[in-house]
Amino acid sequence: MGRTSGTLSKDQRWLCYAVGGWQMLDCLIDPATGISRLMQSMAGSSNGQRDGEGPDWLREGFRCAYGTIASGMSYSRARQGSVVVTTAELAAFAATLPADLIAQMKHCRHRYQSVLVARWDWCNCGRDCGRATHYTPEQYQEEKELFFHTLSEEKRLLRIAFAIDAMAEPDDLFDLLALTDH
Repeated sequence: MGRTSGTLSKDQRWLCYAVGGWQMLDCLIDPATGISRLMQSMAGSSNGQRDGEGPDWLREGFRCAYGTIASGMSYSRARQGSVVVTTAELAAFAATLPADLIAQMKHCRHRYQSVLVARWDWCNCGRDCGRATHYTPEQYQEEKELFFHTLSEEKRLLRIAFAIDAMAEPDDLFDLLALTDH
């Protein structure tokens, strides 16, 4: 804890990736607004392993509150998790991301929000219910594909931002020794 240089440890990156989705994209796109909204949401999860991947400690979940993202589900100000990312650390990290990656994130968010706004009055009831629009099976399939494509794109962009697929980085001498032939 205490890094404000724009770097996050491997565990901190996994924790932010576990938060994931549009909330984390918003934190990286516009840290002042996105991080504030995330903290106000008090979002959390009882199992932070997205798709079953990540360190074992993520199984304890995470919570976003009181200016931190912390491992574990305790919402007490006094009890912090074993891995913590402060709002200052996340904002500093977001400031280091390349402009082209931020542009891709903005495009992903804008594209999906545009579709949601354009189709806000669609109805699933299957019968006429006044002014609501009833979409065709083809439109429904298109909407479903766009939804899953957007989730996939969010995940891909977050994996890039947090270097989830990058080669393991040694956190200390013991990690370095484990990676070298000795």
